[in-house]
Amino acid sequence: MKRFIGRVGRFVKGLARDENIPRWAKVLLGFAALPIPGPVDEGAGLIVASFLLLRRRDVVARHWRESAGLNAPEAPEPFES
Repeated sequence: MKRFIGRVGRFVKGLARDENIPRWAKVLLGFAALPIPGPVDEGAGLIVASFLLLRRRDVVARHWRESAGLNAPEAPEPFES
């Protein structure tokens, strides 16, 4: 569990520093991390997650691999044949 939390932390840090992700998405992601009761912050997180997975999947996959220590640029996609 400790390794997974560390990996997620490195993943989020990489996404926050990436220039390919729009500023509005970074702001909404920061807002989603705030401890606000109610569905508002969860909604912001859902909007950003949907945008990243639908429009910037390559960036998300690259940062997930890098967070695991797999920095090889030629690493195959998980479901690519």
